[in-house]
Amino acid sequence: MSLIREPPPGVRVDGDLAGQNLTQWIVHMEGAKGTLYEGERFQLQFKFSSKYPFDSPEVTFIGGNIPVHPHVYSNGHICLSILTDDWSPALSVQSVCLSIVSMLSSCKEKKRPPDNSFYVSTCSKNPKKTKWWYHDVRDRNVSLKLLLAAAIKAAELGGSEVIAVHDQVKFEIESKGKTKEGVNDPVTEADYRSHCAMYHSLVEAFPGITVISEETSKDCDKVTVSDIKNSVNSLIDYQITDETVNANDITVWIDPLDATKEFTENLLQYVTTMVCVAVKGKPIIGVIYKPFETKQNSSLFWTWTSHAVSRNLQVLPKLEDDRTPVLIVSQSHAGQVHNVTKIAFGKGIDIVSAAGAGFKFLEVVSGNATAYVHITAIKKWDICAGTAILTALGGTVTQLFDQQIISFGPSDSRVLTLGLLATMSNHAWYLDKFSNI
Repeated sequence: MSLIREPPPGVRVDGDLAGQNLTQWIVHMEGAKGTLYEGERFQLQFKFSSKYPFDSPEVTFIGGNIPVHPHVYSNGHICLSILTDDWSPALSVQSVCLSIVSMLSSCKEKKRPPDNSFYVSTCSKNPKKTKWWYHDVRDRNVSLKLLLAAAIKAAELGGSEVIAVHDQVKFEIESKGKTKEGVNDPVTEADYRSHCAMYHSLVEAFPGITVISEETSKDCDKVTVSDIKNSVNSLIDYQITDETVNANDITVWIDPLDATKEFTENLLQYVTTMVCVAVKGKPIIGVIYKPFETKQNSSLFWTWTSHAVSRNLQVLPKLEDDRTPVLIVSQSHAGQVHNVTKIAFGKGIDIVSAAGAGFKFLEVVSGNATAYVHITAIKKWDICAGTAILTALGGTVTQLFDQQIISFGPSDSRVLTLGLLATMSNHAWYLDKFSNI
């Protein structure tokens, strides 16, 4: 109650109302001298829940004079981090008032937020139900341990949506057209629902990071978006040292449903959901989830380079150097690869065709194939998670025909056009074989 007894300059609580109703206060505020708001008077309404001070108060400007400010909407809602994400029980009403006075005093131009009209027409009456995107959010550091846990949870959530659609009697199948190989490129309700669950849970948990998805948001209001920011309990059995990275350096690539064509054909062993975290273009966290895998400890695979590896990837088979090369390739153009490899290797090589980039990366990691070869264009959300996992385990991934490392930054091309080669060993030998093609 110190705010009532000793209020800061320009702030006054309506003591009579506060005494009558401890769950709702009215605070009168004056614009500070020497600022754009000098001489103006405003009213703030504080509403306190039964969980206060562990839960932040609901704070809005009310009355006939709502300050015109880049962080204040015309309905009185305030975009201020201490009112939501940065709230602490140690803060008080006085702390909030001082922060708002400071926010007003530092304003350089009176104007509404750029999305004011849209926000005011669509928002909830309670500003705490808004998932705010703070103006300085891209300057914040992000815990990579929390992001790893969230990436795992997002992949699992997407997988649950894929299973739910599969279990329906019927589901909608559309076509994006044909690939360069002339194969139909389908998209289903499962792709969209998985995207909604994965994409929106990630951007709401980590506002400010760039998230790139294969799909777009469609009917996301029909999909529950889970709060995944505090999913770290999934890593409780792992001793992981955390690391923080500036949000501006992070790009997350997601594939909500890899092997969609095979999903529609009920070839479910190839289906995966994938999340990849790249820092300054380098993929460092990879998650591949097989939603239809029933074998124990064989559905979820993840790595964080130099920090942690899922237990099912901690013991890998040792490959013999003189083993017959086994190339795993896409079913859509297995014939083309046969022709190319005959030129590159001659005889004495096995070729296995399979679907799904995530599936093929895991086959190389597990030793069932010695190299994953792709000779036509491929999208980066198909290969980012696999690249992160394979390289974290000591393997190598490059473009096939120019032998360059692949970058996964936000402004990089989303399509890889010069082929792909992924190996756990003897990478230079394979590159040399293909160099004369």
